[in-house]
Amino acid sequence: MLGTALLDSARFYETNRRWRIGIFLLMPDHLHAILSFGWGERMSDVVGDWKRFQMTQHGVHWQQDYFDHRLRSDERGEQLAVKFDYIRRNPVAAGLCAQVEDWPWVIDSSTA
Repeated sequence: MLGTALLDSARFYETNRRWRIGIFLLMPDHLHAILSFGWGERMSDVVGDWKRFQMTQHGVHWQQDYFDHRLRSDERGEQLAVKFDYIRRNPVAAGLCAQVEDWPWVIDSSTA
């Protein structure tokens, strides 16, 4: 299944230290993620590599760019928790499940 392959690939990138996952949530036509990148990694390079791999291996056609918002050092604690909550509630808001716990297509390090 494509969802499983995408999540496995996201975990592979974390294992290989391309990024660290805060949360990675798949929706039917997009994804939400809070990721951090190593000092030697450019976000655009890592995300581009990941998207190219998914296109080559699974035929996923991504939009050319992506929307990013870099979190500043003062966006910690409660502000970060609000961002995680927004992402986790996205499938519920879209009517895809009744509760956040029901959505299987997520890696969430805040609950680990």
